[in-house]
Amino acid sequence: MEWEFELDLKTEGGLELSNRLKKEEITLTFGIDIYLLCNDYPLINEQSSLETVPTEEGYIVATKFNAIIIVFTKVNGSLSSAQKIGQMISLEGMSKSNLKEIAQGDSINLVLAYEEPDTPKIAEINKKIIIIMIIGSSILIILLIIKFIFK
Repeated sequence: MEWEFELDLKTEGGLELSNRLKKEEITLTFGIDIYLLCNDYPLINEQSSLETVPTEEGYIVATKFNAIIIVFTKVNGSLSSAQKIGQMISLEGMSKSNLKEIAQGDSINLVLAYEEPDTPKIAEINKKIIIIMIIGSSILIILLIIKFIFK
């Protein structure tokens, strides 16, 4: 099974996890709870900007207790001393029963890997802008020459 998520690079934990994943894949064993997946993986510390994070479906949260938590079922409540570091793009197949089917006991191994977003490179965009400017300038020069010739 494969799930996609987007990390929040404006948070310390999201940026840290992104940097680690750019270097190598990370395999983590998550425990399956009633409404979340939880593991032991330090990303942030007590000096990080922590808050109380609601337990919303799809939230990926880092806690000061050295855990990454993926919430797959909305419940009333929140996680204190935590930082929302990302969001699952789709929760399809992420129910407790589905997770239990692919798990070994009450835990599941997940391989986290970095995938470059499908966004155009800035250099490619700049190249197109320069080409458009050259073509536009050439047309303008030709029109000015024509104007002076037929005066």
